Amino acid sequence: MAGAVMAGAADDPLSRGHNFFTKGKYKEAAAAFEVGVAEGNAACMDYLGFLYLEGLGKKPSAWIAQGFFRKGAERGSDQACRNLGNMYFDGRGVQPDLVEAARWWEKSAKLGKDPRPLFSLGQLYLLEEGDPTYFADNTDLAREYWERARKLGSDDAVVALAALDLAEDKLGTRAEKAVKALADKGHTTAAGLVCFMDMEKAAPKTLIKDISFVFQAHNFCGVASSTMLLRHQGLNVSQYDVARKRFKHQWGQGSRWTELTWVAGKFEKDWKITSFPDTDEGFASGKKQVISLLEKGSPVIIDILEHDPKGSAHSILVCGHDPKSGQLLVRNPALPYPGFQAFSEQRWKETWRSIGFIPSNNRLLRPMMYAVDKSEESN
Repeated sequence: MAGAVMAGAADDPLSRGHNFFTKGKYKEAAAAFEVGVAEGNAACMDYLGFLYLEGLGKKPSAWIAQGFFRKGAERGSDQACRNLGNMYFDGRGVQPDLVEAARWWEKSAKLGKDPRPLFSLGQLYLLEEGDPTYFADNTDLAREYWERARKLGSDDAVVALAALDLAEDKLGTRAEKAVKALADKGHTTAAGLVCFMDMEKAAPKTLIKDISFVFQAHNFCGVASSTMLLRHQGLNVSQYDVARKRFKHQWGQGSRWTELTWVAGKFEKDWKITSFPDTDEGFASGKKQVISLLEKGSPVIIDILEHDPKGSAHSILVCGHDPKSGQLLVRNPALPYPGFQAFSEQRWKETWRSIGFIPSNNRLLRPMMYAVDKSEESN
């Protein structure tokens, strides 16, 4: 979240703090940045805000963090402006306010040459989150912001523009080659978009193309994935609408799946949670059901857990399966638009797991959540 700084003299508070920061010595970094804050250094205000936000060398406090970001932003730090905009988008330390998020991202773009606030603005205008008066599906404006971000070196913007062109049937050879080159270099959403393009050409029954992507606010992977599923069911809702329906709602707080199925019920939708053992046999059974649902045109939410088995899992929406390669195609709400991510069958098998997705779950399982077809269920 914190931006890079240009180091000055070796005894400058900003340079000292940045040196400690890059070495992971956060308490020493905080002490140095505090000296810079006392001297009115806006970049030090930004960095100190980030340390408070993430609890690095300081007791975590989103409220204190947004105060430092605001001070830095008002004194001309483009990164503080970007971070303050992020906080308004996420609802961290402040109530979510997408108009304010856009205002601070605009200021960040004017003050600096970081492509990220421009990308965020394009994403905001395209994805129709929040007040439709301001953000009603303005594809032309999204394209304009992403073109500016691309010129500043954003690979994410290259992929997003290609996805826009593909959706409008305007994807040219040059753009396709650029995306494939990024995919070859390991760019996640580029590789996902290539997978989507290949599957679209092959047209398997297991590809669901019309998913309305949602980029998640902080810790809202389950909420954002649920929003995508609800939109697929025909509801015009934002992740903020979905979050507010929770019975234990708090901004920035994740949700157990039982709560999300309860929220779906509040929208008059019936969802089901199923899980399979974290074994080879469990994977085979779960894979069969995922493919069956995709063939019926039903996306599936799953949890993935990359490393620590006791860590926090991440919810994603499955939208395709390639029967030839075995690749799984998902919309990952933590990734930038278009949010595509491809999983080899082996990686899908290794990462599809979770603990605690429902209150009684205290062991690793392979969970999935999906909409129930009431007509089929009654037969």
